[in-house]
Order: sequence, then C-alpha cells, then structure tokens
Amino acid sequence: MSRILVIDDNKLVSTMLAEHLKLEGYDVDLAEDANQGYAAAIEFQPDLILLDVQLPDVLGFDLIRIIKHREDLRHIPIMMITGTAHSTAEKVKGFQLGADDYVLKPFEMPELMERVKALLRRGSGPPEPIAVSPPISLETAPDSPPAAASRSN
Repeated sequence: MSRILVIDDNKLVSTMLAEHLKLEGYDVDLAEDANQGYAAAIEFQPDLILLDVQLPDVLGFDLIRIIKHREDLRHIPIMMITGTAHSTAEKVKGFQLGADDYVLKPFEMPELMERVKALLRRGSGPPEPIAVSPPISLETAPDSPPAAASRSN
C-alpha cells in the first residue's frame, strides 16, 4: 500500500484529500505546517508528498529545497498544490526546486487522483541497483538470423 503525506494548513482541504486517498487504498498522514511535514516525511517515509505552497511557517518552495537535500527523502515525488501561487514564474520555480507536478486549487478530485497514480507509477522509491548481465555477442545470440551474405553484381 502506497503511503502519501499531505502537508496543508487548510483542514478542510487536507481532510478531503485524506478521505479520497484512503478510499483509493492509500495510507495517509497529515501535517499542518512545514515543520510537522518535514518531521512526518522523515518518520512516515511516504511514497508521495502533496504539498501546499502557502504554509504558516515556511513556504512550500523552501520545504521542497530542504526535502530534496536530504538523502533519504530526495527520491520522493512531490505534487505542489496551491490556491495562491498561480503565476508561470511560481510554477517554474516549483519545478526547478524539484516538484514533480503542480496543481491549482480548486481542483477536480478525479483528475487529482489520476495525477497521484501517475506520480506513484513513476516514483517507485529509491533506485535499486541494476543487475548487469554479461554482454551477448550478436553472432552467438540465440534465435538470431544468420548474417546476410554480401552480394556483388
């Protein structure tokens, strides 16, 4: 079960998000400000963070920077959710700092749920080491067609 951390100081928004996410089968934790959110991210180790831009203690942009500089958190995808930071410059800033998606309030819940699923498909945790197979020679590869004979006219 994927774990999602919602960091938003608006209780109505965070409660509504939590209810819908739980109905979709996600394990959800809530935080009301950046300090609580940062502590929850460390302890809860979510698979996705939904982060409001306007928080009472620190801007969400600053929290992204903090999260992305921490080795055990930097792989977590972050979806920015905002009702105030609508300008293109603010969206670009969010992406430059490491946000993976940017959603404006008010949002449609079905679209938001699909965006959550998409981010979770892409962000499947810290990268695992890749097992490298020995190289295969094309001449000895199974089921390889014989080399084409050269033709001269």
